Amino acid sequence: MVREPADIKEWGGLLFRGLVIKLAPQVAEGMLVGILKEKKVSWKGASDWVQNNTNLWKSLEPDERAPFKDLAQRVGSIDWLDADWVIEAIKGDFPTVASLFLGWRKANNWLKRQCEIIRNEVEGRTTPNSEPA
Repeated sequence: MVREPADIKEWGGLLFRGLVIKLAPQVAEGMLVGILKEKKVSWKGASDWVQNNTNLWKSLEPDERAPFKDLAQRVGSIDWLDADWVIEAIKGDFPTVASLFLGWRKANNWLKRQCEIIRNEVEGRTTPNSEPA
């Protein structure tokens, strides 16, 4: 049996949750681009991350990680966060970095691993590729 919301407050809560879930990728895009701008990421810097197999999640400060964890907690699942999403999210502000991830197989594979690590961390799961932060 489907339960009907009892009052306006409950309806508002359902509407808000639906909006958060719907807008989560755009919110995360803004957070990601903001962090990359703050860190002044360049093609060279991204290339160094790949070459050094840098763990991006661990390279973020706790206050940079917290909004991603909060967003994942609010929406439940961030399965949309993958390499294609990251490339699409950054291509406007960081076209050379997006190009690096598109054109260099090693960089694309590295980005896929980073996305998996980040999803696991923010959703509270651990795998052999992710260690607690």
